[in-house]
Amino acid sequence: MAEAWQGYVDQVVNKMDYNTNTYSVTGICEAAAIYGQDGSAWAWTPTFPELTTYQFEIEAFDAGEANQTVTVNEFALAL
Repeated sequence: MAEAWQGYVDQVVNKMDYNTNTYSVTGICEAAAIYGQDGSAWAWTPTFPELTTYQFEIEAFDAGEANQTVTVNEFALAL
């Protein structure tokens, strides 16, 4: 099953010429991945960064305010 999804990732990174069944342009983008709606990665290129959840500190705009920490869920943002 993973091999079938990998073919779709390859089609994102490269442009397929369906008349000759070869790639007519390669390297259109650097990295691509296919994720399920549950957040599990099905297929990806080696350079695709893992989508994670982490804490990020936002600097205060005014000197009297405190910095804020927010949770970043990269998968939810990409979805």
